Amino acid sequence: MQPTRLLTLFATFCCLVHYAAAALETDVVQRLVLESFRPMDSADTNGYLQSEIAYNKLVSLGGKAMPYLAAIAQNTNLEWRTGVVSRAIAIEALGDIPSEQAVSALTNILCSNERTQMNKQGLMEAAITALAKQGSPAAVRFLLEEASRPGAGRLYYYNAFFPAIASVTNPAAVAILGKYATNEIIWVDSQKALAHIGTEGAVDALIGCLSDPRPGVRRESAKLLGTFRQRNVLKALQTALAKEGDDMNQVTMATSIIRHDPTNGPALYLLREYASSEWDNLVRSGALMGLSEAGGPDNKKFLQRFLYDSDSEIRLSAVDAFANVAGEPDLKVFDEIAKRDENDDVREQAQKTVAKLRQRLLEKRESDK
Repeated sequence: MQPTRLLTLFATFCCLVHYAAAALETDVVQRLVLESFRPMDSADTNGYLQSEIAYNKLVSLGGKAMPYLAAIAQNTNLEWRTGVVSRAIAIEALGDIPSEQAVSALTNILCSNERTQMNKQGLMEAAITALAKQGSPAAVRFLLEEASRPGAGRLYYYNAFFPAIASVTNPAAVAILGKYATNEIIWVDSQKALAHIGTEGAVDALIGCLSDPRPGVRRESAKLLGTFRQRNVLKALQTALAKEGDDMNQVTMATSIIRHDPTNGPALYLLREYASSEWDNLVRSGALMGLSEAGGPDNKKFLQRFLYDSDSEIRLSAVDAFANVAGEPDLKVFDEIAKRDENDDVREQAQKTVAKLRQRLLEKRESDK
């Protein structure tokens, strides 16, 4: 037989082996996808275990499974009921296999013309969650751009994206998220995601928001920064408070400073001034709640007088603030308000507060036994 003929036959054989192997891999992936979803009742613990094992095997194939998972995830021609299930499993698996190919497949799904139908099937939310789990700068940038688009497109992203994006830890991705912390459409949720992430880069991005020209952006970041205890956060809040001109923002910043330092004299003085003066009730109520964060007998005594304020809205806020002060709760005070206050809402709130405080005391006694 001629050498050329032999080479041709050998090449053909190699191709057949390659296609057979590919077909075998495809069959393995499809079988694992099917095994990952089994019609099971709640008592079928063994079935759930087998399903989890199959899914873990599917993910462990990694790059080998990627082309087939991407094809299944993007296939809109599958039979509706089993097709949705297969696509959902494939999409979830794509989120668990970090790769540029997975990011590409997931972004293609989210750019699909079938968004409305996919949203009804829960596939949009699954793809958003999977893409956020990828956590790469490219994935995060895509999601942020989509979420901040004006119009109906945002509705598909809003509920699913921010809970998922809060798990991102890649510093480059966090830096991209930080740039959206002042975005006119998604700044509130971007800041909340940064606060949940809580890395040094995320906190620095929130500190940067304190100098934004919009009062609402500064207020949200000041409130969220109150949950961190780093020294640079306290210094940033103090610097921002000295420059702040918005009343409600001053109250919010002073409250966050109190959370860092309950004895901070300037912050306590500011909050007492706002609580006592003829300001808007929203500002006064905010100051009362801020003072409740400080605790201490002097503060408690100061707050108690607002339980008898002439304004029922302030009395209502004072009930919550007085109950929030650390230390042994004074049930007699609340009992008196619950019986004698002339406002129905104040009496009802005092009654609820008494019930909660008694339950708290009961639980404490049980735990101390």
